Amino acid sequence: MIKISLKHVVYSFVMLCLSLIIVLMLGEVLLRFFWVKPTGVDLSGITVKDETLGYRFVPNSSAIITGLMNDYQTSVKINSYGFRGREHDIENKLKKKRIILIGDSVVFGLGTGEEDNIDTAMERLLNANNSNSYEVINLGMPGIGTLAEEQILIFHGLLYKPGIVIFFVNAINDLGDNVNYYNSHSIQVSSKTNNRISSKSNDLNTFHLFKISESYLFNFIKWQMRPFILKSQILRKAILFFYKPSVEDLPSFREWYTEEGLAGFSLMKAAFERISVLGNQHNFKINIAVIPSRPQFDKSYEYLSKAVLPPDILEEYNKDPQKPQRLIREFCKDKSIGYIELLDDLIYLQNKSRDIPLTHPNDGHPKAQYSKEVARIVVGELQKRVL
Repeated sequence: MIKISLKHVVYSFVMLCLSLIIVLMLGEVLLRFFWVKPTGVDLSGITVKDETLGYRFVPNSSAIITGLMNDYQTSVKINSYGFRGREHDIENKLKKKRIILIGDSVVFGLGTGEEDNIDTAMERLLNANNSNSYEVINLGMPGIGTLAEEQILIFHGLLYKPGIVIFFVNAINDLGDNVNYYNSHSIQVSSKTNNRISSKSNDLNTFHLFKISESYLFNFIKWQMRPFILKSQILRKAILFFYKPSVEDLPSFREWYTEEGLAGFSLMKAAFERISVLGNQHNFKINIAVIPSRPQFDKSYEYLSKAVLPPDILEEYNKDPQKPQRLIREFCKDKSIGYIELLDDLIYLQNKSRDIPLTHPNDGHPKAQYSKEVARIVVGELQKRVL
C-alpha cells in the first residue's frame, strides 16, 4: 500500500494553485493584447463635441455602426441638419402635418436600418391611404436624457413648427442621463435645486488596486457565457455565488428605485413642465411614451437582472415592476399631457415571438420588429386621441 505523506499533499496542492494562478495571469495578459473589450457603440467618426448637448452629429456624414459584440451592422446617414434620416426642409412648403420624435438611441435607431426606424414606420402607416399628408421627423440622439431632449426641441424642433411632439422616455437610463446632464451644465431647474446632485457609487469588487469587473479574463468569460447565462438559472446562481456585482454593473433601471435616481425623475418632470409651456406658446401637442426596460418584457433578462439587484432594490422592484410607467402616467394625467402605453403590447409580442428576442442580445437595442410595433402603437393612439 502506497503511503501519501501530508507534506506531499500540501506540495501538490500548492503547485496546483500556483499553476492555476499562472494560467489565469497568462490568460489575462494575452487577452489584454489580443481581445477587444466590448465598450459600446462607437459614434466618434460622425460626431463632434457640443457644449449644449455634449456632442452632435456632423451634418451630411455617414458610417457603418457596429453593435456590441457584433450584434448588428447598421448604415447610418446624417442629414444636413445633423440628425438621422432623410432631409426635412424647415419650410413646410407642402403644408404637411408634422410630427417630431425626440428620444435617445431607440428613437435614433441603433440596431435598425433607416427603413425600419420608428419614424419611417410611423410615416408609412399614417400615409397608408396615399394621402402623403404626414411628415414624421426623427430628432433622436443616442445617450441623451430629457434635459438634453428639451434643448433639441428648443434649438431644432421648434424650427419645423410641428403639430405634435412625442418624447420617448427610456425606462433604462434616462434618470441617470438627466442627473449627469444637470451636474455637467449646472442647470437651475428651480430655486431649490441649484446644487449638484450626488450619485453614490459603492463598488463591491475593489480590492486595493485591482477591480474584478475590469479584468479582461473575467469580462471575456462573462461575454462568452452571456447567451447561456440568460437561459440558465443554475448558471446565474453559480456565478453570483462567486461574484457580487458593483454598482456600475447593476441594471440601470434600478435608478427608479433609489433616492438618487428619482432626483433624475424630478428633473424630468420639471423639463416636461417647461416643454408644456412651450407647447401652449407654439401650438403643438405633447405626448410621452415610455420605452420599457428590457427586463419588463423579456423574462430571461428579468431573471438575470433580479439576480444581481441588492435585496432592498429587489424588494421595491417586486412590489412595483412597472414603476416608470406608473409615475409618468400619473404625471401626464396631472399635467394633461398625452401618455402612450407601450409595455403591454410589447410583452404580448415578445411572448408571441417566444425564443426570438425583440432586442439584440448583447447590445440591447431594438430590432426592426420592435420598432415597427412601437410605430403601430403610437400611430393607433394618435389616431384615437389627436389626429
